[in-house]
Amino acid sequence: MSRLARLTNVLVTLLVVTGCGSSYRVIVLQHPTTKQTVHCTRTPSSWPTDLHTCVRGYEKAGYIVVGDSDK
Repeated sequence: MSRLARLTNVLVTLLVVTGCGSSYRVIVLQHPTTKQTVHCTRTPSSWPTDLHTCVRGYEKAGYIVVGDSDK
């Protein structure tokens, strides 16, 4: 899948999640070298620290945040 297609999928997902007015939050991260994308999700039943722990773990592995449904 091309980078443009992956980013388009990510953006569509973010728009759908934010448009629902739910308490879900998705943060998308991408590795600058491999271009692999991953996501961390907060659901109504999870703790906010779970989301931050997920993001920090990927950042330590070299990933950078490329999308956030709260922004």
